[in-house]
Amino acid sequence: MVLKRGSEWNRWDPHIHTPGTSQACEFPADGWADYVTRINSATPAVVALGITDYWSIENYVEARRRWQAQEMPGVQLLFPNVELRLSVHTEKARGINVHLLFSPDDPCHVDLIRERLRALTFEYKAHPYPCDRPGLVRLGAAHNATIADEQKKYEEGVKQFKVEFTALRDWYRKDEWLRKNCLVAVVAGTNDGTSGVKKDDAFAAYRKEVERFAHIIFSPRLGDRQFWLGESALPHEEFVKDHGGPKPCLHGCDAHGPARVLLPDDDRLCWIRAEPTFEGLRQVLFEPGDRVHIGPDRPRRPRSNTVQSLVVSQADWFPATPIELNEGLVAIIGPRGSGKTALADMIATGTDAYEEGPASFLGKAKDLVTGARVQSIWEGSDPPESPRCVGEPPAVAPRARYLSQHFVEQLCSGEGASEKLVQEIEAVVFAAIEEPERLGTVSFEDLRETLTRTSSERIAIYRAEIVACTTEIARENSLKATLPAIQTRLVSIDAEVKGVAKSLAATVVQGKEKKFAKLQELQVAIVKQENDLGTWRDLEQRLADLASRVDQTEEQAEELHGQWSQELREIGFTEVQIAGFRRRYVGDVSTLIRERRQQVAKEIDKLRGVPASQDPAKPSLPKLLAERDAVQKEIAGDAQRERQIAELQRRDQRFKQEWNKLSAEIKHIGGVGARVDALQRRRLQRYAAIFQELRLQKDSLAKLYEPLAERLSKSPEERRKLEFYLRPEIDLESWTKRGERLLDLRKKSIFQEEGAVAREAVRCLFEAWRSGDPALVEEGMKEFLTHFPNISQLLAPTATLPQFAEWLFATDHVRLNYGIKYEGTEIQRLSPGARGIVLMILYLALDELDERPLIIDQPEENLDPQSIYEVLAGYFKDARRRRQVILVTHNANLVVNTDADQVIIAQGVRSKPGALPTFTYEGGALEDPKVRQQVCRILEGGEKAFRQRERRYGLSQD
Repeated sequence: MVLKRGSEWNRWDPHIHTPGTSQACEFPADGWADYVTRINSATPAVVALGITDYWSIENYVEARRRWQAQEMPGVQLLFPNVELRLSVHTEKARGINVHLLFSPDDPCHVDLIRERLRALTFEYKAHPYPCDRPGLVRLGAAHNATIADEQKKYEEGVKQFKVEFTALRDWYRKDEWLRKNCLVAVVAGTNDGTSGVKKDDAFAAYRKEVERFAHIIFSPRLGDRQFWLGESALPHEEFVKDHGGPKPCLHGCDAHGPARVLLPDDDRLCWIRAEPTFEGLRQVLFEPGDRVHIGPDRPRRPRSNTVQSLVVSQADWFPATPIELNEGLVAIIGPRGSGKTALADMIATGTDAYEEGPASFLGKAKDLVTGARVQSIWEGSDPPESPRCVGEPPAVAPRARYLSQHFVEQLCSGEGASEKLVQEIEAVVFAAIEEPERLGTVSFEDLRETLTRTSSERIAIYRAEIVACTTEIARENSLKATLPAIQTRLVSIDAEVKGVAKSLAATVVQGKEKKFAKLQELQVAIVKQENDLGTWRDLEQRLADLASRVDQTEEQAEELHGQWSQELREIGFTEVQIAGFRRRYVGDVSTLIRERRQQVAKEIDKLRGVPASQDPAKPSLPKLLAERDAVQKEIAGDAQRERQIAELQRRDQRFKQEWNKLSAEIKHIGGVGARVDALQRRRLQRYAAIFQELRLQKDSLAKLYEPLAERLSKSPEERRKLEFYLRPEIDLESWTKRGERLLDLRKKSIFQEEGAVAREAVRCLFEAWRSGDPALVEEGMKEFLTHFPNISQLLAPTATLPQFAEWLFATDHVRLNYGIKYEGTEIQRLSPGARGIVLMILYLALDELDERPLIIDQPEENLDPQSIYEVLAGYFKDARRRRQVILVTHNANLVVNTDADQVIIAQGVRSKPGALPTFTYEGGALEDPKVRQQVCRILEGGEKAFRQRERRYGLSQD
């Protein structure tokens, strides 16, 4: 057995008459030469003919003689089509036409068919007439005694011969040879078909029985085709029960004269995807929707993305002859070590799709295969692409997708869905997005980042503001805690000041009391001037800091403008317009700051006694100090007393300055409550704003899933079990545990009970978090905060208020979770088998925009046989309609029930230890008996798979 490309589309004509046909013959008596010429010159060429005549195969015998004499070299299959009529007629008074299509494979088929037909009889005037030429001649003579010519008698007998349906059915079912070598077809038209009796309810059961009995329907009509494929509203089980299951609709030219030879009306040519053998025709029964097409041209797939053949050189362990590949579904089978994965790896290498893994043949045999060259020949490629060297990295982007064993096991392993699986899902989602909606990005991750970048930046700002508010609240609360100490210190200062005043009074020389009063007055003025000077100096420093911040902000604005300029140019703004994006202050703030600094400097100069700034009405600080020193000398009377008074004056000054400072602090502390309330409101608003941003991100990401979600909603039921989801995910457990560690749960509070923090969080916050509604989040947090009126009393010994606030207003436990579910379960939680189903559906059904060849190595390793039969077989069949699928498998269901177009049987022979086996590949179409035999021999469940397919299509006869 050699390697053939398997099932391919070819033109057939299963219903064509020849010169000498016994009814309505329009061929001339010497018409055979012209008939053969018309067949040989037909465009498109025909490869199989069903030679038709009424109740006879004699014209088939003549056609076969000419065919065997090579008069029709393009025709690869010639089979007899015996047309007969049932005894029940249609509305138009014509008997229902039934066709018996016989296999020519039996060397004795001509004699055996004649023998079987002879067993059919027609009773006329109590005399039975057998269905052979003598019998039909006698019937014609008996019906019309005026006919003298024997041929005319025969034609009349043919015209009158009818068969009862039940007799025909019994004749067929009781004969094993007929069941193995004959297919029954019935015409669906109104003239001579079952539709002709549809309107008569009395024949409804009869019509259904005739149709159930048939394997094939002769009709070119689209409506009939859709009905007989089971695409009506009738459930499949009921359709099988009433009509015997799906049936192929075939059509022929029904030529009765030269003008119609291979020229059916409306160019309705019959195309069959099968080897031009009778077994190929039988295969059509199992896949009537995929293997038959009625139309002027064969169904065509894109030609630029199909590997036509593979050529391997410099590898004595691999065939040197080209490996021909079918454009549809190619199944590679064979025992262990036969070279199945080797062929898949070589195809992947030739298509730049190979990735090394521990289960790969090329990876295991790296030292022995390096240097081999692989050339993939693509359909329509001219000239062919350059060969790829085994062991070298791919030359270009992958032109196929290779799901190796390692890749599939990685994504389906028990460790859970890996990041790789998420990336693959995202790639499929991204592929479903229209190009304009991709915003110039090249991956799902890039697009997601582009759509959420601004929102993520705002969230970062809000979180920073929450931290800043928390820090400031802690500082304000710490300040408030100092109030008792400050008040105590003020009382102490009052006592100190009184003591100083008393000591000063005691040092005054008698008679100098007025001078002492003057000294006291001067001291008060000095303290005031010094306080004023301190205030102005503080303002001077603040203005200097402000000027620095303004300069820094302008620098940052220029930097930001520079960063934006290139993007603005790319968007399409002109240079003039780009200049308008520069951030500026509304006014000339630098001048305003400079003028204000000048004013402050003047006030400082006045206090310091700078002559140019001197205010006559207000003595400067140096003048007051000098006057005070003079008065002190007058009061003291001697140096020691002067020093004593000076020291007391300094102490008095320090105490009063401290008193003023502490009084200012008390005043500031008095505003702590209002400031803390404002900070708490701001913090709560920013907290809620984060959820608003998360909601916006969710809406943006939801748009990414819309195309694929919409496609899923319109898909078959099995595919609708897949669901893409996007929702906030709340890690409540980790959040509550962090909070519980900050609380002293021994203290009496609502949180003493186990799980109380989680319970209250669920009651107050959980739904708000999940909804993302900022108003609900804000209200929920307000309610949750009512449980902490005196939080400091509930904290654990090692916890602080800032730590508590940081936990309370954290949002890292809320994140957008997106992914895929199958039958309501997230893919991460599926079993490896279920995950394997999802993976296959992902590539076979959802990845519709990827038309590159799909190479899969043994996907059944992670799947159960029932899932393969019930779920995946259909997906493989759908996928091969739009892309070439190359499948390495041990599972018969993935070969038989997917109706593989080509089966490649791998064999490996090891000649010596340490060397690679020598691989060979052979096979062809599934309809090839030798291929079927190998499928049953090699694959577990092979015969069972064939029986399952027969039952699914309702082909077993009652």
